[in-house]
Amino acid sequence: MVPVAFLHKAYNTLPTIFRGLDAIEPIAILRLFLTDSLLKTITDNTNEYASQKLAEEKRSGGRQWKEVVLEDISCWLGIVLYVTA
Repeated sequence: MVPVAFLHKAYNTLPTIFRGLDAIEPIAILRLFLTDSLLKTITDNTNEYASQKLAEEKRSGGRQWKEVVLEDISCWLGIVLYVTA
């Protein structure tokens, strides 16, 4: 039997702050992708979309809207991730 040669080696490419840790919290890895800047963009776009939709619906007595803040989006995202896990 011929031994299987590995095509490549895998390396841990997490930022240096995670090297040497025995356990990494999943939220710490998630926050690498969902930065405050990204969540702020989502918050701003959510509010902009809502104001555009409300302007369209104003003629038909649309509902009221309270602008969301970063904490609202973070909470909503946490609920979605918890429910779908």
